[in-house]
Amino acid sequence: MKKIIRATVIALALAAVLAATALFSAAAVFNDVPGGTWYTEAVEFCDTRGYMTGVGDGNFAPNAVVTRATFVQVMAKMASANLSNQPNAGFKDVVPGSWYAAAVNWACSKGLTGGVGDGNFAPNSPVTREQAAAFLRALASYTGRPVSQTASLGGFIDLVSVSSWATDKLEWAVNVGLISGTGALSLNPKAVCTRAQLAVMIKKYFSFYSGCNHVWTSPDCENGRRCVKCEYTAGTPLGHLTTAGCVKSGVCTRCGKTVKAYGHLATPTCTSSAYCARCDTLLPALGHTASPTCTASAKCTRCGKTFAALGHKNSGGKCQRCGVPTTTKDYEIVRQNGAYYVKKGTNLILIANKSYALSKDYDPGGITQETMAAFNKMKNAAAASGVTLSIVSGYRSYSYQQKLYNNYC
Repeated sequence: MKKIIRATVIALALAAVLAATALFSAAAVFNDVPGGTWYTEAVEFCDTRGYMTGVGDGNFAPNAVVTRATFVQVMAKMASANLSNQPNAGFKDVVPGSWYAAAVNWACSKGLTGGVGDGNFAPNSPVTREQAAAFLRALASYTGRPVSQTASLGGFIDLVSVSSWATDKLEWAVNVGLISGTGALSLNPKAVCTRAQLAVMIKKYFSFYSGCNHVWTSPDCENGRRCVKCEYTAGTPLGHLTTAGCVKSGVCTRCGKTVKAYGHLATPTCTSSAYCARCDTLLPALGHTASPTCTASAKCTRCGKTFAALGHKNSGGKCQRCGVPTTTKDYEIVRQNGAYYVKKGTNLILIANKSYALSKDYDPGGITQETMAAFNKMKNAAAASGVTLSIVSGYRSYSYQQKLYNNYC
């Protein structure tokens, strides 16, 4: 009897070890896929069946964006397609012999996808969530799976964001359970699809079409219906019955849960305002995030625009912005051959002859608007002769400036 008990204990312990190993096996498949995440089992499911594999160095890159090239390659694997001898789709941007070319040719020949215009396929363009739904619905139809049943999207708070061409695709995807929202009952249809999300979609796709004669429960506010046989969840949640909106929370009268404010559905830019698609509120432009200084340029972290340095703002010999002194004299007035010059380093700039003599303590700062106009004429004339005029002094009288210009320019 003791031997039987001992054998039973050993067997149970071994079973526990095996169960624990199985539980954490997905975490060991890829370095960047930890155990217990919402996508761990889906990644393992796709990897063991060859639908999706790693990206190298033991990584899966779950947060990387799925491109059109990757998606058609995955669909070909899901359909166990024979990619040999496929007619060339003729896209200018699909490199013959590339890792995705045969899958593109196959997908186009089967009517699962097409180009983006101008003879291009855009293999490196990201796939959005609503585009992913369109791809997988086309695959389901091609492989003979029923796609006629759909679910209402009325329970999602961002229904207005769905493209008109994608409505029936998302209605199918929600009914099948491929897309159930990204939080707060949001479809987020325009967001890019990540590799983790695609892995989950694939696992759900095969779970729905597993052959189970699903027996569904009723949906609730936040979850679709659930199969009592295989526990697969699909369909549209009922949505909360609440007065919550873009900026205020509310309590659901059906389930009693407090629903947080949804936030506006609008994408204003640095320079353009935008209306919320849900409540029609006009949201102002965000403004640039760049902060150039007197001497340094800066780039807006939101739109990438570069703004030049502001330059010093002189007031009483000091910059109003940064406090740096702005009247440091690095020149002197000298007289040579009967004429006065501004001397800066080894450079001499003629400012007057002996008929318009200036005192040595004359300060050429504080140029008036009239003087500046005369200086601009002098500068342009000097530039035409290959001379850069950087400092000038003159009388406040415009007539004297004209004489200087006529005599020396």
